Amino acid sequence: MAYFKNSVAMRYGVGAAILLQHPWEKTQQKEKTGCRLAQGKYWHPCPQRMLLLHFPYFTKNMVQKTLKMMMAEQVIQKKELSGCPFDHTAWYAFTEYGEKLMGGWETEK
Repeated sequence: MAYFKNSVAMRYGVGAAILLQHPWEKTQQKEKTGCRLAQGKYWHPCPQRMLLLHFPYFTKNMVQKTLKMMMAEQVIQKKELSGCPFDHTAWYAFTEYGEKLMGGWETEK
């Protein structure tokens, strides 16, 4: 069952609200879910392949476009935090605006 924040869905669409809910929950649980503290933020490893397995009703294109839109809107940010040069796993963290948006005390951007 997918659930999401209505305010996020109204602003960015249901797809974005569903996709953002997953890393939000993981970052709230911090180290218990494999998140890493770096640069003052908790980062969650979130490869697109994992998102496609978790949300089989999304296409690869839908996931890519949604993540790009959320980065452009400055809701999330992306980094590669692995020390291995062959590991290009994307790690995501919520920006200050993204934390406010997902935390429920939404402010105007």
